[in-house]
Amino acid sequence: MDRLSKIEIEAALRDLLPGCSIECTLSFDGTASLLVAGHDGESFAVVGLVRHQFRGEAGLRKLARFIFEDIELARQGLKTHKVQVVSPSSFHAKAPPKLKKTLH
Repeated sequence: MDRLSKIEIEAALRDLLPGCSIECTLSFDGTASLLVAGHDGESFAVVGLVRHQFRGEAGLRKLARFIFEDIELARQGLKTHKVQVVSPSSFHAKAPPKLKKTLH
């Protein structure tokens, strides 16, 4: 996941989580945030994913399994620290800060 683009991550997770739509935001600090919308209309946010912890196809499968398991826990009303139920309109990605150029 650390070497994939936003579009590649979304496509891979859509394949691994059938019936879900995925919106990914990549941050300048090496983390990613996901908005996962289920087929039932519920939306879940997964924030602060450290991208280098989910390398390759095995890493994406591991991430998809974690997301699926946590969504199931959230739907049952059980607490999970990783996934939160959100309204899609509340998920707004912040743009990375612009770096100032300095002349030497």
